[in-house]
Amino acid sequence: MLNYALNLDTEYRVDFVFIEHSSDGVTWTNAFGPSIGLSGSTGGWLLSGAFGGNANLGDLNGLATAQVRFRFETDLSITLDGVHVDDVAITVPNTTIGAHSVNDYVFLNGTSMATPHVAGVAALVWSADPGLTSLQLKTRLMNNGDPIAALVGKTVSGKRLNAQMAMPLHAATALTAAVVSFSQVDLSWVDNSVSETSYLVQRDSCAGFTTIATLAADSSAYSDAAAPAGTNLVYQIVAQARDGRATASATTNAMKPAAPVVVAGGGGCMLNPQTGFDPMLPTLLLIAFSILYLRRRKA
Repeated sequence: MLNYALNLDTEYRVDFVFIEHSSDGVTWTNAFGPSIGLSGSTGGWLLSGAFGGNANLGDLNGLATAQVRFRFETDLSITLDGVHVDDVAITVPNTTIGAHSVNDYVFLNGTSMATPHVAGVAALVWSADPGLTSLQLKTRLMNNGDPIAALVGKTVSGKRLNAQMAMPLHAATALTAAVVSFSQVDLSWVDNSVSETSYLVQRDSCAGFTTIATLAADSSAYSDAAAPAGTNLVYQIVAQARDGRATASATTNAMKPAAPVVVAGGGGCMLNPQTGFDPMLPTLLLIAFSILYLRRRKA
């Protein structure tokens, strides 16, 4: 008899969990009957009742060895929390064979326990970055771990495995530059990576790209308040990873207007030659000519 607890969150009558058993690991039989599986939701609860509970493994009676598995089948149309299985136990009722229960599972450490974790992360990274060679994959895992002082001298890398940092580094996209004023350009972009440690904001004002700011991971905006005015500016965002990987976004351009030039004018007025025709100028000239005319008549 197979006992288990189940937390289920799947698309009802589309995605199913099948409980199957086999005597040879090749041919599998559904414990509930042909094409019968569990589907729907347990409402966030880990249940051992209607959804969880037990499955009859009577077909395995008398066999020296057998295998049991939980198989999840989905059409990938929507994303939900999926399936969580716990408290798995195989019992042999009405015999002198003791039941296998949750108490038969223990916590262990060492290389035998580390190996399946590393293998799982390797499979995860390789599925996301299938172009890696086996050596490149090994290097990626070793160079992106978390340095742990207690592991120095005990492991080759002296680090703890970090799946997130080993994932592919993706360039930022949808970079835009909005000119707010002659003294400010606002940048925004889409952060596409989970493995970046920082972002470099780089600007080219006709002399090559230089880094003007270093931002934390997950950043998606920056205001450049120190760009030269009256210049065609080119920007790019560079994502950086822990192991030295870097990838740049596509560039975007912004023309920053010149700062207004203010000069002193007569009569306490300020005239700005950058603005073109000043409507006050004819009025001032007319007043000046009128004053001169009146003075001449009095004379």
